[in-house]
Amino acid sequence: MSEFEKKKNFSDKSPEEWFELGFKVKDLQEKLEYFSKALEIDPKHISAWYNKGAVLFALGRFEESLECFDKALEIEPKYGDAWYNKGYLLYGLERFEEALECFDKALELDPEGVDAWINKGLTLDILGRSEEALECFEKAIELDPKEKRAWSNKGLTLGLMERFEESLEYFEKALELDPEDIFSWINKGSSLALLERFEEAIKCFEKALELDPENELALKSREVAMSSLENRKDMEP
Repeated sequence: MSEFEKKKNFSDKSPEEWFELGFKVKDLQEKLEYFSKALEIDPKHISAWYNKGAVLFALGRFEESLECFDKALEIEPKYGDAWYNKGYLLYGLERFEEALECFDKALELDPEGVDAWINKGLTLDILGRSEEALECFEKAIELDPKEKRAWSNKGLTLGLMERFEESLEYFEKALELDPEDIFSWINKGSSLALLERFEEAIKCFEKALELDPENELALKSREVAMSSLENRKDMEP
């Protein structure tokens, strides 16, 4: 019998007590039941709406999760975490313009939200607004110079803009912060390959493969770089 089954008949529990029970348990389904119970008693319990949304997100029930974040924001329009998580969810649903609006709202409320700056940058990138994306990643770097995702994503955006030499600096910084960042090893290798620095590129792909021997992108990228290197050698007099 679950904890919820043991306690659900206790009619004297307050919304806050149900919420606390939901906050403490680890099982997602029990969390969902407890937060729902709190909301049955107090439909304006903003933390219960927010946490119910987070649980539904973790369960892959995205539309229901979105409804919960909307409900929290209806009660408190200045709930920055709810704006951020709504944006993150919309990004995952490929509703990028709506996601961008949410990240903007989150940043109005907390201009130092590093995660919001990074995700705003990623969204702008997908929308083809690369220069604005670079500004977002740079802002994240200013706020937290040790945030490797800001460095690596700025490097990736520069690479997509064919600014390969510049991109290397950012991948190298990301790898200085986290030498096991497979994403940055592969992207550094890709920039080097596009600069026709194939030997260096191959070393990057091999480093990625040391960390993840079955990484398909690293395997394919190494194969292409090795083939390009051989072709160049064949063309030499």
